[in-house]
Amino acid sequence: MKLVSPDTQNLTLPRGLFFDWDNTLVHGGDGIFEALNLTFAAMGMPTITREDFDTRPQVSLNDCFPEIFGEDRWEEARDVYHECFGRIHVDHLVTTKDAPILIETLKRYPGYKAIVSNKEGPYLRQEARHFGWSDVFDEIVGSTDAAHDKPHEATVQLAAGDPKFKGGPEYWFVGDSPVDVKCALNSGCRPVLVGKLHPTLEEENFDIDILYFDCCAHLSKTLDELCQNSKKIAS
Repeated sequence: MKLVSPDTQNLTLPRGLFFDWDNTLVHGGDGIFEALNLTFAAMGMPTITREDFDTRPQVSLNDCFPEIFGEDRWEEARDVYHECFGRIHVDHLVTTKDAPILIETLKRYPGYKAIVSNKEGPYLRQEARHFGWSDVFDEIVGSTDAAHDKPHEATVQLAAGDPKFKGGPEYWFVGDSPVDVKCALNSGCRPVLVGKLHPTLEEENFDIDILYFDCCAHLSKTLDELCQNSKKIAS
């Protein structure tokens, strides 16, 4: 995997943008970490360290709980987690660096905009409402909303409103983790990474160049410039 700077690329304005949520636009890890450890304790299992939590794969609850708690107890653990997380998640929520700047740019951006996350849909949409961002996006898709969770292409197809959506390089999938890169590739979109990257990216062998922005403000600036260039070409 090679990270390439947008400043070295001949970019054109993307037709659509699909965004990951946690660690891309918001930091909600503290709430997830606390709810997980409350769940482990309630289920009579050892709690985890923050280091273990931060380096875990970013897969959905439905994909990881059966393996963690077993097929006979994972649904019980899911219910405990929902009760714990539902009480605390908004209180722990903050935006990532310069995400509000990017959101203002997205309000001007003329293309399609959606969120695709492995956070469960009702919580995801509640958090978007909390920041007043719901109306910025054309669609907000979370875990269990589609027939399969991220990185399956079904999540992006649902977000695009087209079950036959095949993406293309003019559609960007913006995130921070291997799951986001895989989701981009599975759906035919261009993978784009932003901000502090998930540590497990170093373990992957993506044989591709990936566009990388060091922060949301950098992505915002680039999108603004591409919008201006597009208007000049159109006129």
